[in-house]
Amino acid sequence: MIQLLAINLQVCCTDGTMHENIKLCVENNQRVYLTADGDELKDVESVNQCTAVVPPTVLATALHACKECE
Repeated sequence: MIQLLAINLQVCCTDGTMHENIKLCVENNQRVYLTADGDELKDVESVNQCTAVVPPTVLATALHACKECE
């Protein structure tokens, strides 16, 4: 099951490219960054801004669980 955590992300990838209007989801304790077209964005290095769509405690818990799986 995929869970939407945040929208309107502005992210920077490892190659230095910036992307906007990205969605952050979690699936099987893995972070999934989706473009507006629904494509998965790989190699996200940092998130510069976002709008959470879940309470902060849910967001923190989900991201912590993802970090444990890395």
